[in-house]
Amino acid sequence: MFKKLFALTLCLCICTMQPMTTVSRAASTALYSASGKKIISTLYRSKIARTLAIGALVTYGIRAAFRLAGPCKPNITDIKKNSLGADANTAESMVIYAHGFAAPGNIEPYIQQEAHLLFKTYPKEYCVRCFSFPDARGNLAYANLAQHDDIKRLKYVIEQTPKNIKHLILHGVSRGAATIIVTLGTYPDLIEKYHIKAIVIDSPFADPHIPINNVVKQVLGRAYKIPGIPACVNGLIRTFYIQGLRAYGPTPLTCLRNIPTNLPILHMY
Repeated sequence: MFKKLFALTLCLCICTMQPMTTVSRAASTALYSASGKKIISTLYRSKIARTLAIGALVTYGIRAAFRLAGPCKPNITDIKKNSLGADANTAESMVIYAHGFAAPGNIEPYIQQEAHLLFKTYPKEYCVRCFSFPDARGNLAYANLAQHDDIKRLKYVIEQTPKNIKHLILHGVSRGAATIIVTLGTYPDLIEKYHIKAIVIDSPFADPHIPINNVVKQVLGRAYKIPGIPACVNGLIRTFYIQGLRAYGPTPLTCLRNIPTNLPILHMY
């Protein structure tokens, strides 16, 4: 009984360090094979292996706690300053602003500041609407950088556009820009249905794994060249910080081809 529990925990440990489903399934099958049972018996007597198993249980306990807390509630804010900005219920034109990645504790002031700057860019006849992503309240289990949860949130915000809006522009920065691309690439019917006339994408990334790898490389410095170290750090990031990120999830580079070519795109970088 204890050996089976240990084997299951060992599988969880492998899944924690490597989120790809196919690898996890292959590892699980191997552990329960005839030769795998001998390996389990040997590892069971190892103090190091038992410590790793306990660590895996603690890790998954933390991940489960994050998930139980749930994402932040969908919030939509119409930004107005000094009487500028039209009323969303009467205007014909609207800008939906998708912000970049920010520290959860400073998310509200960050959004307000960034959205107010858009008044210098768009005519006062436009209503500026912004929102926050699911992890904005600090629940890092829902941070996935322009994948499922972010797509779901932006799609919801687009669908809440008042019927009086006839000219809709999506304006995003970094994570927000990437989310605009993958959302419209996944649901291109939103463009015509909600009168999306153009998109403005500022500094999007082609794949969410690229900026993560760049950050890891900068943080580790020379240690980045040590075999195994980058993989361990990446595993920790995906375990505790960006749990929703998938190795084979949608990316802006793959979704861009699904966006109609007659949609105007302003790309700033």
